[in-house]
Amino acid sequence: PRVRGRELQLLYESRVVGLLGQPGGIIKTVAHTLDYQFGFKVSDTWFYRYVERAFVWLILLWASVFLISSSFVVLAPHEEALIERFGKPINVAEKKDVLGPGLHLKLPWPIDRVYRYSSKAVNQFHIGFIPDPKEENNPVLLWTRKHYLEEFNMLVASRDTVDAMGSDGENDRIVPVNLLTASIPIQYQITDVRKWARNHEDAATLLERLAWREVSLYLVSVDIMDIMAAGRTKAAKDLQELIQAEANRLEMGCTITFVGLQDIHPPIQVAGAYEQVVGAMQDMEKKILDAQAYQLRTVPAANAQAIETVENAKATKISRVTSAAAESGQFNNQVKAFSAAPEVYKRRLYLKTVAESLRGARKYIIGTTNTQEIIYLKLDDAIGSEFTDVTFNEDKEKQQQSQQ
Repeated sequence: PRVRGRELQLLYESRVVGLLGQPGGIIKTVAHTLDYQFGFKVSDTWFYRYVERAFVWLILLWASVFLISSSFVVLAPHEEALIERFGKPINVAEKKDVLGPGLHLKLPWPIDRVYRYSSKAVNQFHIGFIPDPKEENNPVLLWTRKHYLEEFNMLVASRDTVDAMGSDGENDRIVPVNLLTASIPIQYQITDVRKWARNHEDAATLLERLAWREVSLYLVSVDIMDIMAAGRTKAAKDLQELIQAEANRLEMGCTITFVGLQDIHPPIQVAGAYEQVVGAMQDMEKKILDAQAYQLRTVPAANAQAIETVENAKATKISRVTSAAAESGQFNNQVKAFSAAPEVYKRRLYLKTVAESLRGARKYIIGTTNTQEIIYLKLDDAIGSEFTDVTFNEDKEKQQQSQQ
């Protein structure tokens, strides 16, 4: 076609026409190129002349090898394949259209064609995010930091309701909707290759979109706090059952082996504020637990102290009552003793009083006084050496002697 600004190329200058008119021109061009690259006349060698003469036969030999090699099919241990002849399945009634792992023979391409599927392997796709290979080995995942190429916000319900002013001027009860970011890997295995390949044009894409739909419908029916906490395991199990039920209904020939709920957190834009709210709730729980711990420490201690005080009072009561009873009995006995011998009782009580009062005092006993023995009583207290070893100067000693 003619293009503005481009020169018109005549028919006799066309390369396609020249190739059709002179097929040997390609060989000559190749020969000139080889001569230029190697620096000598490659076109004069026997090998080049042989290739030039047998070029057509070599092409036919290559085509034959290609066709023969396309008659062999080698399937890995995790693969199965469907074989078609001229675009139609063969041996469907005998169920021989499915090839298992190993070496198989078929008619050359394009008569027979083989479509491979990883039916024995576990396949995986992701819901809610696009993985980032750079962040796959990062052990720390923060709510406030993006750790995937892209994270999608999904709607999730909440059990709390709010009041809003309606168009008629009255308060309406509105169910709030929250946003949630979740990383949901889904793993599946192909159990029936025929259904997987022939019931749907692109079964893998259909399964992924089906999973997206079920996840979206499920999240709008659960509470955000439940699915982020204790309800995560139940949610994963419910999603697996829902996706499997839809896949069975559409006869996709696959089994959902795993549905994971990981990295569930609010969107990055509000994650900081959400962490503050969660932190405040944790502080409140901490204070409540501290108060309960203080109660558990204080109340038993106070009860023990109260019991101890009551028991001490009872012991004091018993001691005083017993002492009073003993004194009363002693007084009765003293009255009887005084009535029996008043003078003896007085003298004995007097001596007892003297003995009690002199207990602990130093006593000296002097025997008979009509002997010639001289008794020296040192009645002064012993003075320590720190007082007797004091030295004085001679003036003071003389002054003391003169005074004496």
